[in-house]
Amino acid sequence: LKILLLFLASIALPAITKAQTTKEEEVLLTFRYPAVGHVYVTHLYNDETGQSFLPIIELFGLLGIYYNPDFSNFDLKGTYIDKNLSFEVNLNTKIITLGTKEYPLTADDFRVGQLDFFLSPVVFEKVFGMNFTVDILQLALTLETDKIMPVQERKMRDVTRRKMNNTSQETKEFPLLYQRKR
Repeated sequence: LKILLLFLASIALPAITKAQTTKEEEVLLTFRYPAVGHVYVTHLYNDETGQSFLPIIELFGLLGIYYNPDFSNFDLKGTYIDKNLSFEVNLNTKIITLGTKEYPLTADDFRVGQLDFFLSPVVFEKVFGMNFTVDILQLALTLETDKIMPVQERKMRDVTRRKMNNTSQETKEFPLLYQRKR
């Protein structure tokens, strides 16, 4: 009987400790933004605390923000919207630098994934002025910002280019010399 109890305890104990260490779960959210469209975004969600963490590399890629990740140093560098405004997210030093301003991070503000760095929506709003809203019941992610994202600028340039190409090539009706059916 003692051996059976020890055996069951040895099996159950690692399962309990594993469940306690993995608090966050990866959840797919539907991200809707006018210039991006309707795409799925991975995000981390802690059911106990209700905290959400958004993938900075994935979102910056969708929004057209230039970045260069360094996974070995837990670092992300790039330019934010304007080519003259550089940023650096350094998770080793727990500091985000945007231009000349520095924003300290706490351990509750970020998570490190295998393929991405995850930041709290509060950090996105405080540092980058991007107000992300996570609706966990509808599995939706929305973005509100006053800034024009690079993906929006690119879409506006494409629309303008198409308009210019359409007006330069006027379509004229020419009479047919022969019937279409011969």
